Amino acid sequence: MMKRLIITALFLVPALSSAASVSVVLDTMHQSVNTLEATIRYPQGVSIDRVEDGDSVLLIWVKPPVIDNIAHTVTFTGLTPGGFEGVRPVLSLTGDFKESDVSAFSASGVTALLNDGKGTPAKVKLTLVPGVVVADTESPEPFTPVFAESVDIFGGERFISFLTQDKQTGVERYEYAATRFLNPGSTDWQSAESPYIVPQSDYSKTLYIRAVDRAGNSRISSIAGPTRTRSRLEWGILFVLIACVLYFRRRFF
Repeated sequence: MMKRLIITALFLVPALSSAASVSVVLDTMHQSVNTLEATIRYPQGVSIDRVEDGDSVLLIWVKPPVIDNIAHTVTFTGLTPGGFEGVRPVLSLTGDFKESDVSAFSASGVTALLNDGKGTPAKVKLTLVPGVVVADTESPEPFTPVFAESVDIFGGERFISFLTQDKQTGVERYEYAATRFLNPGSTDWQSAESPYIVPQSDYSKTLYIRAVDRAGNSRISSIAGPTRTRSRLEWGILFVLIACVLYFRRRFF
C-alpha cells in the first residue's frame, strides 16, 4: 500500500525545470552595422526571468528588452554609434527552463541597418546558443555625474548627465537623491533618467546618483550642487570632530 502511494505521489509532482540561460549572438556577415531590432520567441512552458545585457554590442537601447511571458517573446531595438562588425553578443535570457529547451527558441523580425549614414538594410544572422548562468555579485562600474546647462536644452535649466555599465546583468535603473549634510536615507531616493533636471532647491546640496543592476548591486556617485557651500552647522560639526581627535591623541598617545 505504501509503495503504491509513493508511486502515485511521484506522478502528481510536476516536473521541475532548472535555471538556464540562452545567449543571443549576432553575426554581421562581414558588414559594419549600427542598429538591430528583433523578437526572440520561446516555447510554452518556458519562463524568462531576466535579460542580461552587460556585455552587449548594442550601447544604446532605443527600445529596451521587454519580456512578455504571455506572448512568450522578448523584443528589443538597439544601436551603437559608429557601428560594429563581426560575431558579437547581443544579450542573454535567463529563466526557468532546461538547456534542451534552447533548440525551440527562435528569432523573428530581425532588422539591421548598415553603418553607412543612409539606413540601408543589412542581412545579418542571429544565433541562439545555451549560455552559462553566473551569479552577479559585482556593482556597476564607477562613473562621474556631469553638471551642465544650455539654452537649447530644457530651456536653460541646469541638469546632470550620467552613464555607466554593468558587465554582467546590466544596469536596470538610476536613482537620484540630494542632501545637505548626511548621506541619503532609504526614503530620499527617487527614480531618475539621464539627463536629469536638478531642482533649484537642490543647488546648494550634494547630489547623488545610484546605478542599480538587475541583480540588485548598486554603485553611488556624487557631485556638489552649483551653489554648494558648507553651512555654519557643518563647519561647527567638523570643528568639534577635529577637536575631539586632537584631544584623544594628546590624552592617550
